[in-house]
Amino acid sequence: MLAPLIAEALAVKNGILLTLYSGLVPFQIETDSLQLANILHLCKAPSNDVGNIICEILGLLESIHGWSICHVPRRGNTTAHSLAKLGRSSDLDCFRLNVCSPCVETCILTEALP
Repeated sequence: MLAPLIAEALAVKNGILLTLYSGLVPFQIETDSLQLANILHLCKAPSNDVGNIICEILGLLESIHGWSICHVPRRGNTTAHSLAKLGRSSDLDCFRLNVCSPCVETCILTEALP
């Protein structure tokens, strides 16, 4: 089943576009999908449903110097997981630069506690 991988690849692609639009280069891509991290490390798109999205990602990354990708287990990034759940509950695209939403603030404070 590729649906979760497709969703994660689309999130990475949109994150890259947002990062480029914001001028925040170089950057590091963090994903809780080990499969996606491995695919992007290889810089080769598979011939399946997610392959077209991977091609788009690799095309975006082709001209960027200083990017990297790493796998972060979900338990290591609850803030991103909370944002993904929030995004899934909305039909609208939401972009906030330099503004911290209440759900993110709560997650960050919770992660900061010993």
